[in-house]
Amino acid sequence: MERCKMLGVLVILGVLVIPVAMAPMAKASPPSPTSAGDIIVAESSKWFDLYGWDHAALYKGSSKILEADPYFDKWTPLERLLYPLNAASLHDKSYSGNENYGRVEDSPLTEIWNSEYYSDREYGTVIGASSSQRSAAVSFAQNKADRIWDVGNYQNKPRPFDYKSFWTYNTKQVDGTYKYSLGYGYYCSELVWAAWYNVNSYYNFDDDTGKITPNEIGNSNKIDFYEP
Repeated sequence: MERCKMLGVLVILGVLVIPVAMAPMAKASPPSPTSAGDIIVAESSKWFDLYGWDHAALYKGSSKILEADPYFDKWTPLERLLYPLNAASLHDKSYSGNENYGRVEDSPLTEIWNSEYYSDREYGTVIGASSSQRSAAVSFAQNKADRIWDVGNYQNKPRPFDYKSFWTYNTKQVDGTYKYSLGYGYYCSELVWAAWYNVNSYYNFDDDTGKITPNEIGNSNKIDFYEP
């Protein structure tokens, strides 16, 4: 009788333990990006929601990001109300050197990760990219954030925010040397796209020839995204 009980216990343990031991481990991902060159997309919870994902940025490393920030919070209430019908006037203000209307910048990750302005966010790794390619993408974006550029009548500025390419001309550019050209400034997803496209044209996160939206980046088949 005791022997039967013992066999019964062993059978039960086998039923419970063996499947657990054989079950594949779930793939865990860190709660925030850890690799330089990773891409971040976020959804606005406050200003507007037009394309699903509303913002895109590049992870620099060490809890820092590189982004083209339009600074919605610094606009007047009327400017926010009229947007994007007033995109051209906002563009001209940014291109004149007024950083309250946007710039390319180096920011803390918490600006997106812990911000009340975003209701959701994800980060992704560019599939097949080498460490040198990741570094090159970061270097491209960092160069645009550095205060070494002429903007309007000012010197030592970061590159301005480009509103016209997105809303007026439905286009995107990698880089421009003339300070009033559309390629001189960047909108958020354009900066991310340009940084990686500049590394290799294979890393084209856009599936058409028009503007590049954060949502197109967030749905690119060239990026593996993780939800924290």
